Parts: sequence; C-alpha cells; structure tokens
Amino acid sequence: IPGSYQVLIRFIVGSDGKLTSIGADSNCGYGMESEVIRCIKKSSAWIPAETSSGKKVSFTFRQAVIFTVKQNDVVIGF
Repeated sequence: IPGSYQVLIRFIVGSDGKLTSIGADSNCGYGMESEVIRCIKKSSAWIPAETSSGKKVSFTFRQAVIFTVKQNDVVIGF
C-alpha cells in the first residue's frame, strides 16, 4: 500500500563487533521488519564503542529505516 513506513530496529553491538539480540521495535507489517533484520544479520562486524580509556564495550543501537512506497516504486532511507 503506498505510503511512508518507519521501521525501528534495535540490536547490540558486542565488544568484539558482533551483532546480537536483533529485533524490531515497530510493526509496520508487509515483511518490512523482517527484511531490515535480514540485511542487518548479513552485515560484517561493526566497530564497537570505546570508553575514554580505549576499552571496547558493548552497546545497544537503534536504527530507523524509512520505506516510502509509491505506486510502482519503493525508496528506502535511513
């Protein structure tokens, strides 16, 4: 259905850069959350957060992904 849909995804970036606890905080439907989760899972390791002393730590990350659906086109933005 044409419109603008904001998908909210959250995950933990571990101190080793690996992603865990990937999930959706929204429920737009139409498989949008599943597709964003699939893409996040395929990403390579991330750069972990660091304290001011340089120690690598885990952190929770939230990302909004906006799907703009037109009659015959889809635009995805971050």
